[in-house]
Amino acid sequence: MYNKTLKFNRHERILEAARTVFGRCGFDDATVDDIAAAASVSKGSIYCHFEDKEDLFYHLVEKMVSDDLTAALSTVSPLSPALQRLDLLLDVLLKRVIATCEGDNLIFEIWASAAKKRSGLRRSLGSAHEGWRSAIKSILDDGRDHGEFNSSIDTEAAASLIMATLSGVIVNWRFGGEDNATRLDKLRHGLLLAICAW
Repeated sequence: MYNKTLKFNRHERILEAARTVFGRCGFDDATVDDIAAAASVSKGSIYCHFEDKEDLFYHLVEKMVSDDLTAALSTVSPLSPALQRLDLLLDVLLKRVIATCEGDNLIFEIWASAAKKRSGLRRSLGSAHEGWRSAIKSILDDGRDHGEFNSSIDTEAAASLIMATLSGVIVNWRFGGEDNATRLDKLRHGLLLAICAW
């Protein structure tokens, strides 16, 4: 039991260190030596957990996405009205994304790395995007089926529109000048109104 706990803690420490180093240096300039130093482990220890730097990066992305989705879904009661669930999901997602953007450049490094045709990362991001889109679509389907949303709403298109808007929010937050929580609240409410009016 002790060895498993120690190994798990080391694995988590390496992922946290990788998040910091990749966010600060970018994928190309980060080294396994940098990550090992930040995690206070040997370079060999990293290779016990991950095949190489790219494998470590993929695992980091999958963990971040999984943690974000799990945290967001845990705040949403399936017994609540669909509009309330969607509002809570968007609120948690926006806050987590903005916190990531404020802390470092990691989210942009992930996008840039995926654009370089790193197939494993593209699969991970595709899977993450689909997980979020599917969670949103499920709420929209439920709201439509229970009369909260218009019966003619195209939940596939609406979920994709919400995801596209969220991607735009990330870019705008980072490069679009001043932004604040009030502006994000207005955006979230605007999305909800658009869905209700669909």
